[in-house]
Amino acid sequence: IAARGDEATGACEVTNTGTEKSLISVSPEDWRKGFRGTRGVSVSSWLSVTPQTLELEPGKSGKFTYQVKVAPDAAGEYTAQLFFSQTGGGETQIQTRVGVVLYVAVRETLQLDAEITDLRLSLSRDGDASVANAQVKTANSGNVHIRPTGEVKIYGPDGAFVLAVILKTGWGILPGEDYTYQGSGRGPALKPGKYKAVAAISAQDDEIGEVI
Repeated sequence: IAARGDEATGACEVTNTGTEKSLISVSPEDWRKGFRGTRGVSVSSWLSVTPQTLELEPGKSGKFTYQVKVAPDAAGEYTAQLFFSQTGGGETQIQTRVGVVLYVAVRETLQLDAEITDLRLSLSRDGDASVANAQVKTANSGNVHIRPTGEVKIYGPDGAFVLAVILKTGWGILPGEDYTYQGSGRGPALKPGKYKAVAAISAQDDEIGEVI
């Protein structure tokens, strides 16, 4: 988290776990679905990394230092990915590439907001139990990425709670995008009738102090 006009630095440590000398390079890239980056902001305008390459002996470690410059009018969140490429020093040249996502939230400009845009629910029987499978499509209408938690509760014809589906979380949603979370739950065998399903999601940010 940084304020408008701030500069901040950090470091990524890499280790050569192989048995040969390796050349490791870093490449900051715009990262958003299809590597679009933060909307309207090029990664080169706010992020730089030094050095660009490191040569490491087997078992040795090194650090890449990155510098972030937040524009005076920035709002929401910068998003990028640091790609690290490793080339071995043997006769056969094989290059591997891994990425690390970098988020920079701009203090006092963050908006945490989301909505459920679609709910799909199916029920099946498993012996004496009912199994519910739910899909909840969630859209991020704020300006900072979220990793919401959620559940779907099912109520019987008399209004009594009968079972819950806990949604699997972990996948983040970038601003302006959506993701469908899924989950399943078991409960008593349901009799024919009219049931009600209620879906709820929540996300919290320590900086914003808001729950949705």
